[in-house]
Amino acid sequence: MKFRNCTLLFILGIFASHISAQITVELSTLPDQGDVLNYDTFDSYEGEGFDVVGEDMTWDFSDLTVNGTADESYLDAQSGMAADSFPNADLLVEFIGNEGYALRNSTSVSVIGFSGEEFGGLPLPLTIELDQPFAIRRAPLALGDVYNTQTSFAAKFPLSDFPELDTLISENNPLGEGVDIDSFAVTWDLSRTEEAVGWGEVILGGNNAEVLQILQTDNIETTIEAFIVTVIGGSWLDVSSFLPEEFGGQLSINNTTYKYLTADDKETFLEFVVNQNELESSPSGRTKAGLVMTNTEDVSFSSDMLLYPNPASQFLNIKAENGENIEQVEIYDVRGMLLVRDQINASQHSLNVADLEAGNYFVKINTAENSYSQRFTIAN
Repeated sequence: MKFRNCTLLFILGIFASHISAQITVELSTLPDQGDVLNYDTFDSYEGEGFDVVGEDMTWDFSDLTVNGTADESYLDAQSGMAADSFPNADLLVEFIGNEGYALRNSTSVSVIGFSGEEFGGLPLPLTIELDQPFAIRRAPLALGDVYNTQTSFAAKFPLSDFPELDTLISENNPLGEGVDIDSFAVTWDLSRTEEAVGWGEVILGGNNAEVLQILQTDNIETTIEAFIVTVIGGSWLDVSSFLPEEFGGQLSINNTTYKYLTADDKETFLEFVVNQNELESSPSGRTKAGLVMTNTEDVSFSSDMLLYPNPASQFLNIKAENGENIEQVEIYDVRGMLLVRDQINASQHSLNVADLEAGNYFVKINTAENSYSQRFTIAN
């Protein structure tokens, strides 16, 4: 990968050929109700330069490839399954397995609670309110801006409500014989620092963009207490370090994220996430959809769902390999605009895509049990 510093040059001809401009991330980049932000994702990046900060830079990631997709949907908060628990929420932020309830004002989007099936590596179907709103998006942003956000949330539950955990604890009781665990209390402490540390140009998949560089550090600390019962009574005890890893996962998670934001895109143009707990691993991340070619021609985006041919020209075929009943299929362009919506009641379907222009698109497939999404290409 090439990486070079685009400082001002004294040679007039070179100076005139490229001038980066320091940008401000505008208020218009804050997501609002109805927005669907589409991303391409990558599991690893072996190149260099993603962690170099500075001003008037050129970051060349033309060798980056992607192998998946993801989207962020911002919906009416009242459409959520746990809407009654968050009557003051403005937005519902959908992500895998969970719902986030958020407040939106003129300068930020901040999560105030979650509802879902898993938290912090624990299989806990819970609805939880944060003790302080946690900002996930801010604007405007300019070089030198620094923001710090902290929050925590907790849950208590009887062990008998979770048979799988009851079995696990019975087999791996860290307190020994004669001591029973009646219930658990789990606390998560979250902290985040965001600093605008650089600016310049990103080269990505043949696309050049003027960006503001954000250095984001996240820390999550998990504490697990057990209410233990003995012949003389009961009391709470911190058992975080006693429990097997499959129960508590990583009790301390530290991530560093390098974000590259444009002035007016709601999507993050590019970001790299470094797990500081696994420094030997390469960073994962995501890009705004449609900028980078995928590194695989595999048409199956799930072991349960098949999409073919890809690229398509006349028809795009969808088949639920597991026999699920497909209820709805939607096609979006890379800007997140809905182009096609078909109501279906079958395990396979053929979409007529002959009227779509050549380019990259996303298909979203909803069944009664699951939702699937994948990028595909029209090649006329």
